[in-house]
Amino acid sequence: MTDEAVQFPTLERAPTLSDRVTDSVLQMISSNALKPGDRLPSERDLGVRFGVSRTVVREALRSLAAKGVLDVRSGSGAVVARVGVDTASQTLRLFVQGSRAGTDGDLLRYEQINDVREMLETRVARIAAREAQAAHLDRLRDLHAQMEAAKDDVELASSLDVAFHRQIAVATRNPLFVVMLDSIEPALLEIRRKTLGSPDRPDKALRAHALILERIVAADPEGAERAMNEHLADSRAVWAALGGAV
Repeated sequence: MTDEAVQFPTLERAPTLSDRVTDSVLQMISSNALKPGDRLPSERDLGVRFGVSRTVVREALRSLAAKGVLDVRSGSGAVVARVGVDTASQTLRLFVQGSRAGTDGDLLRYEQINDVREMLETRVARIAAREAQAAHLDRLRDLHAQMEAAKDDVELASSLDVAFHRQIAVATRNPLFVVMLDSIEPALLEIRRKTLGSPDRPDKALRAHALILERIVAADPEGAERAMNEHLADSRAVWAALGGAV
């Protein structure tokens, strides 16, 4: 039997001490034993408490800082990070961009991005129809008017299209929707640039947006959800007709 014919089993790597310290700190943050803004004990004290060396603690802290969980500054120790909307959006956006580039595992396909978009935006439209305030509606009207004026400028119209959909998420008054939509924004913008360049697409998108806006203004959750679903289904069909892939 040759060496090539021998099948060697893949061995699972046991967690290192630094991995275990990292997991313990994450668990403490998840359980609110440690809260954003809390300062961790010194490396020496952490080593004593965990029963490990300072080298192990230092490695764990570096890993947590790389994940954005801790802010570690020389001379001032480690503090549990305060993760705001912008930070969360950027982290998710980097994941999506890395996945689409094939640098973070399997390549994300347009169908996968669109599946998430359809699930998210139809619900967002429904909630926006219930929660939107006057300022949100004014902003949606303004974005729609701007897109209508810019419909022959594919780049500007694409940005305004993305902004219109984002504003619907803002109108829900639930920042998590905004974070999730922002994370796939680069892919959505790329799709808009291609679809809005096809004949009659800008006018059709404007009509769809007008209907969605009408239903949100009317405080009609079911109608807003239905209008958004029809708009996204049509967008998917246009993309398929173009033979596009993301």
